[in-house]
Amino acid sequence: MRQALIQQIGFQDLLSPEPPFDPQLIEEVDKGDYIRQKILLRTGPALLMPVYLLIPKVGDRPLPTVIAYHGHGYGEMYNLAGLIAPRPMLVESADRDPIFPHFAVEKSVVKARQVYQVFQASDQLETDYFPCGHQISVARAYDFLKEKLRH
Repeated sequence: MRQALIQQIGFQDLLSPEPPFDPQLIEEVDKGDYIRQKILLRTGPALLMPVYLLIPKVGDRPLPTVIAYHGHGYGEMYNLAGLIAPRPMLVESADRDPIFPHFAVEKSVVKARQVYQVFQASDQLETDYFPCGHQISVARAYDFLKEKLRH
């Protein structure tokens, strides 16, 4: 079953001897209450995606984690969604974004839903599709975070 799941969602790339994401720490800044790290992840043979990791300095461990990654290459990023499952995930996408086509996001969400179904956690994957061009929306995001990050 594991091999079938790997093939279905495209995890075979994760099994290669070379790390697929090849994380590179390129910046670390002390922001007072937290440390901000800027990391580059390889999302394809010629694609790098910058991400920020915000690490609180205080708080009982383990702390909840939020992963927010920009849409660059999102159509190819359903494998990250698979690594998040069965934990909560919100995907938001503008329906008229000329840079990151909505159809690619929808295609990735379909694949991510297959993974969440394996974990019987379909209710943990949410979408917020909104009518707009290239921008983000927080119509659902802040409430989602409040709900999901409660201890």
